[in-house]
Amino acid sequence: MCTFNLYTVITVFILIDRVHGIDNVAYPKFPRQGHFFIENIVILGQYQRILSEIRYDYDNNRLVTTDDRTFTYYNYTTHKKAVYTRNGLKHCDVYPIDIDNPLDGLSATTNPQDGTTHIRPLDEFLGFPPNATYLGEAVLRGFILVHQWISPMSNESDMIWSFAKPNYMMPWNPENYTIPVQSLLKRKSDGVVLQVMNIFNYQITLSSTAFVLPSGIFCENLVPADDLSSLQDVGMNFPDRFRVRIDASSTSQLLWHSVNFRYYSSNEDKFIRYDYTPFDNTKNPVTIIIDYTQGASRSYKIDRRTGSCVINDSVEVVLATSILHNPIETLIKYQNLLITNPPHRMFQSTGSRACRGSMNCSTLVGQIPLFPPDTQDEWLKTDVEWAWSKRNIDVPSSPYDYPVSLNLNLYKNTGGPPANVHYEFYDYSTNVYLNEFDVNLCYRSNQLWYNHLAFKLKITGQPTSDGLESSTVHRRHLAQRLREQIRSITSVKLSRISQLELDHHSKQAGHNDTLYCIFTLLDRTPFVPPSSEIELLDAQSKLEQAINAGTFQLTTEEGLSVEAIPNSLEDVQYFYVFNPNASVNSVDYFHNTTVHVNRTITEYIDEVQEKIQYSDGAQAGAVLGGMGVGILAGVSIVLLVGFLIRRKVNSSAKGGLTFRNISFRVRNHHTQEDEEIVTMEHSVSGREDIST
Repeated sequence: MCTFNLYTVITVFILIDRVHGIDNVAYPKFPRQGHFFIENIVILGQYQRILSEIRYDYDNNRLVTTDDRTFTYYNYTTHKKAVYTRNGLKHCDVYPIDIDNPLDGLSATTNPQDGTTHIRPLDEFLGFPPNATYLGEAVLRGFILVHQWISPMSNESDMIWSFAKPNYMMPWNPENYTIPVQSLLKRKSDGVVLQVMNIFNYQITLSSTAFVLPSGIFCENLVPADDLSSLQDVGMNFPDRFRVRIDASSTSQLLWHSVNFRYYSSNEDKFIRYDYTPFDNTKNPVTIIIDYTQGASRSYKIDRRTGSCVINDSVEVVLATSILHNPIETLIKYQNLLITNPPHRMFQSTGSRACRGSMNCSTLVGQIPLFPPDTQDEWLKTDVEWAWSKRNIDVPSSPYDYPVSLNLNLYKNTGGPPANVHYEFYDYSTNVYLNEFDVNLCYRSNQLWYNHLAFKLKITGQPTSDGLESSTVHRRHLAQRLREQIRSITSVKLSRISQLELDHHSKQAGHNDTLYCIFTLLDRTPFVPPSSEIELLDAQSKLEQAINAGTFQLTTEEGLSVEAIPNSLEDVQYFYVFNPNASVNSVDYFHNTTVHVNRTITEYIDEVQEKIQYSDGAQAGAVLGGMGVGILAGVSIVLLVGFLIRRKVNSSAKGGLTFRNISFRVRNHHTQEDEEIVTMEHSVSGREDIST
């Protein structure tokens, strides 16, 4: 008995001229592309039915076949086929494609002129022989009018081919292609049907996602190592400054968890910030700021509920749980490898597919062996898949400018289905500034040294005569330039220039071209040797000398000249950050002046004392009235305090607030008793205890 299916075509090709048959019926004209389904039914013996989906592209030399067990991608240029299993194991095996095998329609054929290999034409792919003879017309599946052809398969069987008539003009078939419908294997002796192949839903055009490979699976050896791509080469890379919200989940967690990620990098500096809620019993939201300054890398972990801060002299994150139970901190630990600096020549394209509904994503997948190192599981390898999208999808040359997802398939040494960790990206933006990596709270909560400083700057070269308020000045860019200028003069790290604020008052005569810069200068980075960084007071002295000498100068991007006013640097004892939304006046002290903040315009008004004369009678009445009011107020306060004390004594001892467990912050150079001090993981000795 002879059997036929798509993968093994048992036929003997007789090399004769193609017969046009009778009634002047032309030899079938086959399409060059096709997306269709094939149903193979073996009738005699053990009944077997196999349904396959086929995507055939002669012009682009590609083929994809899919059944209930495998997804197979054929690359006739590299002579390789990738077989992806569909049973949950999610792995891929690569095999060579047979070449010039006349018994296999899936084998490649060689062009004798240039020696290149190519997928076979559709008639050879389906096994339709050149010696077929026209048999006549018939109706199949109830309504399809077909031409039928017959060809001998062996001495015992014939194959009957049925093709839809090409003379019916259809919108999807403008070239009058002959669409295959059925092949039927019959025994010659008694006409018994041995095997049937039905073709359904044939379409001569292919969608853009017809050859998309399965998601998240790296197929080893599918392409040579030198042909692997880098995310940077295809434009899927993050800029030097960006922010994004990342939602994480895994096969061991049902709920999604979020982390806000900020990244800032320049030629000399690199900062990263994470805001999230850890997987611990406290459930307190935390901020982690990592300063990657060479020779003084530090991590700062701030508890946003209590205000405490732990400073660590290492940027390494220690994972106490598996990646499946803590995907956020795993991402923090390996962000350089997974996000900001993935390896080069690691990824292979898996095509473009729909993602998050209406978005169109391009995906690349790579593989990292023995990753990640885990305290609970031993991972053999991890497939890393990135998906990026374009905001301007109508322009093919536009770059990938929006990260969509990061998918990790983790395979264990023991085998079995892989575990999965998935990250989704939202709210991507490139507006990130240095003030978002401020660590002054860590200095204050750990009793480290710092000074609040302020000085004035003069603006010249304004394009209008109405003053600075009518000029276009990018405040964030100017603040960045001032940070860089202060660092250049004082030789401190950028992270030590904290809470820098700029303002001016446009209504004060003679001050419309004056800027006021207030900032906090932090002491040496914790844990560094004393000689490795300049001390706080020395840095302040260098800044004061530069301002007084007139060397503190810069030019803005708008072409305005900015120069610090000599002798204007002041050590501000109390410091309140400007509040642009303040509806009432906030008080600050800067060289015996009062600062009124309203709508980001700060007015500095010198104190004025006005002397007013009163009569003797008026003065005596005022004294007696004041004494009476004071007596009444004193009695009221005594009664109220007594009532509160009795109520406190009668209340339960459990819970509640007392003066003993309330901590008050006092002036910068004073101490306090019974103050709860949060210390660092590594204590800093030899520093004076100062707080604010």
